[in-house]
Amino acid sequence: SEDSQEATERHASGPAVPPGRRLPESNSVYKDPSYWDERFASEAEHEWLRGLSDEGSPLREAPFTALLPADLDPWLLLVGSGNSSLPMVFHNASYTNLVATDYSRVVLENMLARARRLSSGRSPT
Repeated sequence: SEDSQEATERHASGPAVPPGRRLPESNSVYKDPSYWDERFASEAEHEWLRGLSDEGSPLREAPFTALLPADLDPWLLLVGSGNSSLPMVFHNASYTNLVATDYSRVVLENMLARARRLSSGRSPT
């Protein structure tokens, strides 16, 4: 609808909103950890950027792996990674010195559970 398109344009600088979720009235809610706790409590995964192999991904277009090969054993810091699968994508591409952070306690607990499943050899999802 025209209203939702206008709202999307107004919030073009804010995070993408998954289907079925309404945009907040103002971008200022994004600074509130309780907004993210509520969102992450009901949302398993959302890609904020795109993965290494996704068509049109900035990581694919400017080959990240060529610029910073995993065999150099670099440290990667993903700030505000939320519930993205990007940490898993990097891990699966042999980037093992990886720190993914966020300020939502809910998503941090979910990320920790994913990491424990991964380290035990089970599927991270």
